[in-house]
Amino acid sequence: MRKAIAEIIRDFQNTPARKLTRRRLSVPILPDGINKPLAFVGMRRTGKTFLLHQIMQDLMENGTDKGRLIYLNFEDDRLAGMAAEQLRLIIDVHSELFPREAVGRRFVFLDEIQAVPGWESFVRRIIDTADVQICLTGSSSRMFRDGIAASLRGRALTVEVTPFSFAEYLDHLGLSVPALPSAPLIGMLKAHFRDYLAGGGFPETIGLDESLRIMILQEYVSVAIHRDLVERHQIRNPESLKALVRFLLDNAANLFSVHKAYNLFKSQGRAISKDSMYQFIEHIRDAFLLFPVEMYSASKNQRMANPKKMYAVDPGLITAFSWKFSRDLGALLENAVYCELRRRYAAIHYYKTAKGKKVDFYCTSPDGQGNLFQVSFDIENESTLQRETSALVEAMGELNIGEATLITMDEERDISGGRGMVHIVPAYAWFLA
Repeated sequence: MRKAIAEIIRDFQNTPARKLTRRRLSVPILPDGINKPLAFVGMRRTGKTFLLHQIMQDLMENGTDKGRLIYLNFEDDRLAGMAAEQLRLIIDVHSELFPREAVGRRFVFLDEIQAVPGWESFVRRIIDTADVQICLTGSSSRMFRDGIAASLRGRALTVEVTPFSFAEYLDHLGLSVPALPSAPLIGMLKAHFRDYLAGGGFPETIGLDESLRIMILQEYVSVAIHRDLVERHQIRNPESLKALVRFLLDNAANLFSVHKAYNLFKSQGRAISKDSMYQFIEHIRDAFLLFPVEMYSASKNQRMANPKKMYAVDPGLITAFSWKFSRDLGALLENAVYCELRRRYAAIHYYKTAKGKKVDFYCTSPDGQGNLFQVSFDIENESTLQRETSALVEAMGELNIGEATLITMDEERDISGGRGMVHIVPAYAWFLA
């Protein structure tokens, strides 16, 4: 293993810098003497590795010698079967290869670290005994959450890495958007946003032919199911798990009930218990594939009793598995809005008014401020506009909120309702705000 680590360290030192699309993520900058690991988590292929390279390039541009950077990807087959006690070799081998750089602060980047069981003890020891900054990536929220909580005792900072936002999607295409875009540019932005809805924001798939993009996205999901669900959790009923993932993608942005899904699977002759289905959903969320959203309520029992809404980590995964979303653009837009809200808010729920009207999203900031968002692809029909805005107005009154947002594809205007204001905004503009 020592020889393999030395080879990988040398390879990194001899590899030229990659061409990157800069991520619009807030990455904490830690001063010298503060040894807190940075953990970047998210679904496979969302760009966690490229984010590490972005951080490394920033360090070198700010004067850090490349010899002080150590990078290993634990999905490299040369590191297959590595045990936790062998992780100490990383620092030892680097010190032998670069004795001058071993004096002073070093930066250690460990990609997909969850491949090494027991990695937490190594990270804890190294931050206690050496002057290092450690950056980790992983594709299991539970493994990182449990490992960090058990071994690092709140000393790590965690950042979620998602597929490209629409703003990053445009960055990747090399498009710069001024504060006041012209009418022709607005038309172009709307066209790009429709492409973004259909194809999603996984970096590798942008600009590909539709059939190839779908094939790659399906492979992403297949690998995530196999490695991050079946193997990691030793699932003995993988076919039912795969069927559940497909079912959830096919019903994204809709209300979901385990009881109804269980009855459907039972009618299809699939052997899966309700307990297993609940467990599968937890595993699917921990692998960053899909996320459940509960109804907002101060009562935990009410939140548990009401059905949840399920959203995919990226709209491209939905269209890769479900033909119906080529027509159901409203649900696709709602899922994309959810993905953007995850980047902006700590807590997301849907809201049901006292009269039973539904608002797609009620989001709260860490300071407790609430925001309401409704999504409707097309509001040209007056009854549709009335339905969407009346739900917002009722929710605004019940929650004592002065304004709310209705996100649609094209329209832009304000509507006064009750004691507040409903801002109707076109999707492309809201995503770039």
